[in-house]
Amino acid sequence: MILFDRSLIRSRRKRCAAYCHHDPFVHHEAEARLMDRIMCINKHFERVVIIGATSTEWRNLPNIGTCIFADLVAERLPHDSSLRILCDEEWLPFAPNSLDAIISILTLHHLNDCVGALIQMRHALIPDGLMSCVTYGARSLHELRIALIHAEMQRTGGITPRISPFMEVRDAGALLQRTGYALPVIDSDLLDISYPSLHALLHELRQSGEQNALIERSKYFTAPQLFMDASQYYHEHFSDAEDRLHATIELLFMSGWNPHHTQQQPSRRGSGTQSLRTLLAE
Repeated sequence: MILFDRSLIRSRRKRCAAYCHHDPFVHHEAEARLMDRIMCINKHFERVVIIGATSTEWRNLPNIGTCIFADLVAERLPHDSSLRILCDEEWLPFAPNSLDAIISILTLHHLNDCVGALIQMRHALIPDGLMSCVTYGARSLHELRIALIHAEMQRTGGITPRISPFMEVRDAGALLQRTGYALPVIDSDLLDISYPSLHALLHELRQSGEQNALIERSKYFTAPQLFMDASQYYHEHFSDAEDRLHATIELLFMSGWNPHHTQQQPSRRGSGTQSLRTLLAE
């Protein structure tokens, strides 16, 4: 199913990389938190592909050997790294059983074939190789979504898709199981970010290349009054005592391993030696 305009996503990322001279806060925070999680894994990963990175600090992690940076647009690749690959996340160019780990930073939410991409990642991993990623969770930008829906309903009597759908925690777990990963782990962090105005929030989204990229988005000019109405509703329902607007960002962290016989396995059914009734009675 084609949900997103990948050509538009590519052009927006290219423009942001060319004109934005700082890493957007959310991307920087997501990358740093994922980096902390990787550092806590007691395993060395010799050959690692990192998709969507903006920092070369990955090369300094004690449990990572060779880093290969990959992205959809060349302008977003680190300029001081000699190991770089320009590729579409939906068509990965890596040979089977060639990588110890694949790390993805805020790219899954704009894929039309997330299942296919995760399967390709697993095929590229050696047995007991790691896939770890961070993407946006379903609670992200729910305040903005509500404000825009309310404003558009009041003005036109209907709504058009303006914010991408994001993944629920339960869907993430099912997705990893469906794509064949062992020992899946899902967790999420909530960021509460404040902005002085709706314009500042929308500007931050543009700076990140995270505007509406849905195929079914409205192609017509949006009247400024709609955003004024949305801003008023936002201030009335989601602002603090200083009249700053609050925006929730849910960061969803997903990890799984390419199956290997040395990994922990559930015991065979019926192999228990004690009755649950006896344990509960004690």
